[in-house]
Amino acid sequence: MSTTVRAVPTGRLGGLVLTYLVLWVLGLAAGFWVLAAVVLFPVLLRSRLTAASAGLVVVAVALVLSAAIGSAAGYASADRFVGLAANVAVWVALAGMVCAAGRMDPAELRRLVRAVLTVGTLHSAVAVAAVALHPHLLPVPLLGRYASSLPPGVAAFTTNELVVPGWLDGSVLRAVGMMGNPTWSGAVSALTVLVLLSPAARTWAAAPWRLLAGALCLVAVYLSYSRATQIALAVAVLAVVLGQVWRAHRAGPAFVVACCGLLVAGVAAFAPGVVDAVTTVNAARAGSAESRGAIYTATLDRLAELGVPVLGYGLKPRGEGLVASIATHSTYLGLTFRAGLVGLLALLVCGVALWRACAARSALPRAIVATVAIWSVFEDLDAGHLVPVFAVAALALARLDRLPAPAGEEEHHVRHDPLRPVAVRRPPPRLAFAGPPSGPAPFGPGERPDPPADGARAGRPPGRGPAAGAGPGTPQAAGGDVP
Repeated sequence: MSTTVRAVPTGRLGGLVLTYLVLWVLGLAAGFWVLAAVVLFPVLLRSRLTAASAGLVVVAVALVLSAAIGSAAGYASADRFVGLAANVAVWVALAGMVCAAGRMDPAELRRLVRAVLTVGTLHSAVAVAAVALHPHLLPVPLLGRYASSLPPGVAAFTTNELVVPGWLDGSVLRAVGMMGNPTWSGAVSALTVLVLLSPAARTWAAAPWRLLAGALCLVAVYLSYSRATQIALAVAVLAVVLGQVWRAHRAGPAFVVACCGLLVAGVAAFAPGVVDAVTTVNAARAGSAESRGAIYTATLDRLAELGVPVLGYGLKPRGEGLVASIATHSTYLGLTFRAGLVGLLALLVCGVALWRACAARSALPRAIVATVAIWSVFEDLDAGHLVPVFAVAALALARLDRLPAPAGEEEHHVRHDPLRPVAVRRPPPRLAFAGPPSGPAPFGPGERPDPPADGARAGRPPGRGPAAGAGPGTPQAAGGDVP
């Protein structure tokens, strides 16, 4: 049923995001989405579902229903069901976040944006520090010594080894940070850069600190060596910018076509070198395009056994000779395998609804949504990292862009931000009068005042009859009363 803003406990969303930092320091970050699902489930029950949140709920329900098919196919095991529960928790918690973000007031939305920026910046700082201190390990997470005895999905968020060596035959180190995987790490840092560019980031820190945070995030993106992140960020930003130009009044379709032509010409010119570089990289590391192709092929082969996969298998089986489980390294293909066409279509509906909800004066909210959507082609969205939170942050940024900030809401350092234009109140000229002078306007030497009206010359008010004492020959004023 419909509820008011205060009836839903939305103020906890920003604090919930900050809880990830505490959990990661303790070594319990793998349980963040389970905690988020428990906290936000009441919000989900009390809220009226939108198209976006309803799509996410359908994905979770389809995963649960599909588990029976996976069990019948022989994919059931204790760790597979634990993974399924973790995946369902991500979709349920994300649906609750979308419901909460749609009902928060501007102050709560700004707190959510500040929380996302804090987590993303600290994650990037940890990623850069881990690479700089390698081979020395950081003392956090505190439970890192027990990571080897934990399941892989949990150990990735518990281990003290925050750098992945062995990329390009061991000559390059990939930063992991707090996200458990280099690709997930690069995505969170890249999305943090986009949020830092928004006007709402001014309530988080002053301009010099925002510039430092952006530099840290860009270094973390580079150290992740994630091609999926770089491709998603470049394509999303380019698509949104061209869309904005297309709608602008100063540039028409001819300009957009010219930009696309230059892009195609540039790609054609550098294509041979890019292909050679990609071939060299793929040959030197596991998890390359060939490894992804092997996972996708095995996934499609198992999926073909269902015929028309209205529902999927629910569970992700292991595959012989693969670097990861079947139905991984692609949200869309993996969700089709696990939740069937019902889950895939529900996710697409959610994506379209978020895209429409993020329409604003600024292109940044839609750039964030597009980056997450394109990145999901190559990676899993429900693996336990914080990339889904940025889709909610995009929704918050879009609402803030449409809502005027209330008077006195901003922090003290925002009013003195050197990068923000401030309206200057100019003092009045020194010789200006404080107010309009009373009485008739003065006249200078040699000037005569305006002559009085005809009636005033005859000793009577204008437009009236003859004054007392006027002779019978006094002429009648025009428009005057006839005695």
